[in-house]
Amino acid sequence: MLLPEIFPISKDIQDEIELYKFIKHYSKNTTLLQFRMKNISSSKQKEQIMKAKEFSHMFGIKLIINSSHKLHKKHFEDGVHLTSKDLMSSDIEEFKDLPIIGASCHNREEIERAEELQLNYIYLSPVKKTISHLTKKSLGWKGFKELVTQTELPTYALGGMKRLDLKLAKKNGAFGIAGINNM
Repeated sequence: MLLPEIFPISKDIQDEIELYKFIKHYSKNTTLLQFRMKNISSSKQKEQIMKAKEFSHMFGIKLIINSSHKLHKKHFEDGVHLTSKDLMSSDIEEFKDLPIIGASCHNREEIERAEELQLNYIYLSPVKKTISHLTKKSLGWKGFKELVTQTELPTYALGGMKRLDLKLAKKNGAFGIAGINNM
């Protein structure tokens, strides 16, 4: 499986045209896109997932659905991205036959769990302070490098990443970068 160096995460997009533009924009730089729209209604999430699948497949992108959406397995056909909570509490049996399974990790224990489950990739965060997680202590590049060198799983730096951070992330052991904004 070929993983991209840039792994965008969707923001809460309500409008179909904006969703199309978002996916088209990233189609030049990635083969995977994570769908995570936590702050819109569940009925709107399902509607947006169907549209996002249609648009992403149109551009040859696989749509990885965040497990926080608690949807039926049929929605996860391209793959699933487990929240750290789901990673630690799930046996992932229902997802085992999916082509791509990844997870969010924040510490060594979560990384070990991802390794045990033989996931395809992990996000390690937060590297930098972010607006969405103001109270969460960031790893910094030193903390990131310390953790990433302890795993062989392809690891994406997450948290305050911009496209310009890709080179620095790779220098610190990352496979690539992931993020919602400025990617």
